[in-house]
Amino acid sequence: MLTAPPADPARRAPSQPIPASRSMGARPQPAPPRVDGFAGATVALALLTIISVAGLVRVFSGHQWLPPVLIMVTGVYTVCWATRRARLPRLVALALDLAAVWALAGWTTLGSSTNFGFPGGRTATQLWSALAQARLDFANAVTPAAATQGFKLAVVLAAGLVAVVADWVAFRWRSALYGAVAPLAYFVACCALGQGSGREWAVTSEVAGLLLFLLVHRSSVGRADQAWFGNHRAGTARWALTAGAIAGAASLLAAVAITPAVSATEGRGILGWRGGFGQAGSGPRQVPNPIVDLHTRLLNLSDTPVFQVQSAVPSYWRLTSLDTFTGQDWVSTNSYRSFGNRLPGIQAVPPGTRVVQENFTVQQLDSVWLPDAFTPVAVSGVRNVSYDPTSGSLITSHSTSDGLAYSVDAYQFLSNLDPAQLQSAPPVTLTSSLRHYLQLPGGIPTRVYKLANSIVAGQTTEYGKALALQNFFLGPQFSYDLSPVDDGYGINALTNFLFNTQSGYCQQFAGSYAVLARMVGLPTRLAVGFATGTAQSNDIYQVTNAQAHTWPEVYFGPAYGWLPFEPTKSYDDPNSANYAPPPAAGTESGPTNSPGPLPPSPKGSGNLTHPAPGKGVTATTVGSATAGPASSHGHSTVWVGLLLLLAAAIVWSGLVAAYRRARWGVRRWQARHDPGALVRSHWADVMELLNWWGAGREPGQTDDEFA
Repeated sequence: MLTAPPADPARRAPSQPIPASRSMGARPQPAPPRVDGFAGATVALALLTIISVAGLVRVFSGHQWLPPVLIMVTGVYTVCWATRRARLPRLVALALDLAAVWALAGWTTLGSSTNFGFPGGRTATQLWSALAQARLDFANAVTPAAATQGFKLAVVLAAGLVAVVADWVAFRWRSALYGAVAPLAYFVACCALGQGSGREWAVTSEVAGLLLFLLVHRSSVGRADQAWFGNHRAGTARWALTAGAIAGAASLLAAVAITPAVSATEGRGILGWRGGFGQAGSGPRQVPNPIVDLHTRLLNLSDTPVFQVQSAVPSYWRLTSLDTFTGQDWVSTNSYRSFGNRLPGIQAVPPGTRVVQENFTVQQLDSVWLPDAFTPVAVSGVRNVSYDPTSGSLITSHSTSDGLAYSVDAYQFLSNLDPAQLQSAPPVTLTSSLRHYLQLPGGIPTRVYKLANSIVAGQTTEYGKALALQNFFLGPQFSYDLSPVDDGYGINALTNFLFNTQSGYCQQFAGSYAVLARMVGLPTRLAVGFATGTAQSNDIYQVTNAQAHTWPEVYFGPAYGWLPFEPTKSYDDPNSANYAPPPAAGTESGPTNSPGPLPPSPKGSGNLTHPAPGKGVTATTVGSATAGPASSHGHSTVWVGLLLLLAAAIVWSGLVAAYRRARWGVRRWQARHDPGALVRSHWADVMELLNWWGAGREPGQTDDEFA
């Protein structure tokens, strides 16, 4: 019989009750992270958001939008802080935060639609109506634009939503960098849309605000939950402040020193497209509209020679084309790209089309554009030039094309077209890109539409409609006059020209033709350039300022492309006269020279940034999709700012990581002779990382609960 010795009391495990959760087979759930108000970090984030939305000063004229935006940002962050401070459930807190956005938007921009201060159904109706109008206005707006109710409502709502997203990410998800993304995105949008001075200060202020927020967030939010070991928190704020101060000083120094190096004009400076590196940047470039100060040039009829052309075929000489009618002016936003010799994006031409070489010598054009033939194929003899196939125009990276001599190979088929060909041309298929050439702003009177339809009544083809419109303006009721009652392209000037005065120069004739053509479904744009000029020996044409001219072009499908028409009396395009002859009767004689587009820049000035648009002045933005020797770089500060912000984030992260690694190394070295201390040092490292990501141990948690 075997007997077992009594159990050793020292080995006997004490009787412990099994937790109910263990008995049911469930793991203990960690307590939710502790949420605090973090007032200081909230103020810093609100300041960063205000700095970001302050970039709207370069987007809107005036400051009517500023009070509603400031009220929205301040109010939303206050509500977010209060819901965090009150420890409300997350769904309840989110509902209250979004309700604050809705209420503040109604109070600040749609106050008259509220019911005793409470936004309701009428507020929602007006809100959607205003936003819809803002979407339409945005397509035709030229910055700095007027802060309409729709625009104010859009920026106020965006500011409120940015505040909610930033607050939740920064304080509830404990991620400072991700929390700053929303305000930073708002700032980038302002930079992309804004114009004028103040870019250097905007970028520098944004960098300063971002670094301040990161520093305050790290020293307060991180400090609340971060411990070195054994609930010992001493030193956490000190190293965060030290690292942040170093990163902030370095980044601000870079912003202050580098950003102003890029001038607000033409991208000059060490990083600008004219900085001496021989390469251009890839940002947008601000240049004057080529039909600015048209009336003044017409009255002066200057005989100053602008360029000479040697060509076997006389033609109109194009500079560029304008594709958007804002209701006040014709403008264009195009994308220019560099090229080798042959131009990109050449349109298809009829079979048997010949190529003609034309030699240009620019004298005193005072323009960034280079004159060319109607359908250029290749350009040689010139450098630092880019081309836009959409508008069919060449632009130099220099401040002016004066002094350039170059050759253009161009298709010559216009003089070979006849009415029968175009009459039998297939209908134009409207693609998404072509619909842009049919867009018109709101506010045009109904009687203008009725007039357009009456002119083309009975015409079943595009050619028939285009010719009917041309002959309408060449009729005896219209006359050429350099001093019309209403000047310009505005809707009032348009209606007055069509129904009252019926007198003007090419600006009125061509602009009215383009508007009426779009009303009857003809994709149309305005070409800007010069008439043929004065013929001299050896097929040379001398062109002066007096020959400056504008005319409409109508799209006739891929087989023929864009074709010019001439609705201005006394002008005769040697090419279009074959397929669009003027009416046999009723033609009146008039000046042989036409309105002068081309607002010359001041002599010797490389500044291509034109003053804010006014009457007769429109800023034309020319972008570059591909960087190259001829690309332009007027808003390179935007990219400099983004690079600075990225550099600041990298420097910050690198310093924090380096400091942490160094501290861990010191711990290892101090515990190298004590295995227990080495284990504790590793445990401290793990705890720091968990606290950094907001998953630290909560007060009162057991080991099992924390695990």
